[in-house]
Amino acid sequence: MSNANCVKVVTSAMLIFIIGCGGSGYKNGGGKVTYSRTVANHYAIGSEEFLVKDADPKTFKIFNKKGYAKDDKTVFYQGEGIPGADTATFRYLGGDYAKDKHMVYFKGVCVPSADSDSFKYLKGNHARDKNRGYFAGTGIDVSTGISFTRLTAYYSTDGFDVFYKTEPLHIKSVNGFRPVFGNNEDNLFLGKVLSWFFTNETQEQSMWITDGYYYYKDQYKVPSENYKNIILYRNEYIAKDREWVYIKDRKLNFDEYGNKIIDTIDPETFSILESDSYDKKIYKDKYGYFDHERGRYNPEK
Repeated sequence: MSNANCVKVVTSAMLIFIIGCGGSGYKNGGGKVTYSRTVANHYAIGSEEFLVKDADPKTFKIFNKKGYAKDDKTVFYQGEGIPGADTATFRYLGGDYAKDKHMVYFKGVCVPSADSDSFKYLKGNHARDKNRGYFAGTGIDVSTGISFTRLTAYYSTDGFDVFYKTEPLHIKSVNGFRPVFGNNEDNLFLGKVLSWFFTNETQEQSMWITDGYYYYKDQYKVPSENYKNIILYRNEYIAKDREWVYIKDRKLNFDEYGNKIIDTIDPETFSILESDSYDKKIYKDKYGYFDHERGRYNPEK
């Protein structure tokens, strides 16, 4: 059954998500049920404990300590009741997903258009129903649900395309899709192909991906047709071939708005220098120094 009443739930449940992060979770003392959560401001981080309103300690059941629970009348997420949730048919699925006979929930928020009857939790943030795949409670509308599979913490496939979170990559070959390592030496270094089920998400985030025709970093495709001569920079969104240097899905000559900021960049002598900020990289080639704010500049001035 689809989430026909989803709109009624979203507003109040979204508030739960915003304020209810972290903490030590539920505590059923027999006479009352409380929930403890982390609170923070600019000066300190602490915790607060509050009474779970209208919770019945005798019938209270905790599914995951910092998330879902219910009693015989109400379903709760992080200590707050979920309006409209059906207690009798409520099921905790895993991760941050749950469902009842009417709706599917992610972090206590109703997932629009999800089919409760066929909804299946996969792992991490991924799930599927008969119609589509899901990442973090958001439907991937262009995916095929029946064949949707989780590849890694961020990548998934339905056998026809590969998706980064909810973004389709429009790849040429699903079968050739695999992780690679890159460096900034003279030649591309193809590292050991890892299992798709990375245990370290930080490691996964440093991966470059290929389908045998193009290279990808997250949802960005390097727009080079010179596949065999591309050099990838480990832990960067930078790549180059014999003609161009690229950042994400564009040439480094242009900023994110399409404005040309550098006339010519020499790929052969191109290098990335240390910088104070991730967003303020400093580059160098045989023509000198440049960045995306100043273009070419003289560091001695």
